[in-house]
Amino acid sequence: MIKLYLSNNRLAMTSRSRKPNPKSPGALLITKEAASYLAISPDTLRRLCRRKAITFIKITPSEYRFSQHDLDEYIAIRRNQRRSAVK
Repeated sequence: MIKLYLSNNRLAMTSRSRKPNPKSPGALLITKEAASYLAISPDTLRRLCRRKAITFIKITPSEYRFSQHDLDEYIAIRRNQRRSAVK
């Protein structure tokens, strides 16, 4: 089933099998979206920002934006690396 709807004066399509991606590839994510992407709470993400443990753009003293590339980079750095058995 395909549904059509109007979003920001643009016609968009949805289907059951695929969710639309309203963000363009270079768009910045708000804190709630970035936290969802990382599977953590928004409070935890804000704590990471205060500790400067993650790359972010500070819009106002309490408002942050994140690029998906930076979030992917954070995930890659935090990923546990399995050591090779061969030395």
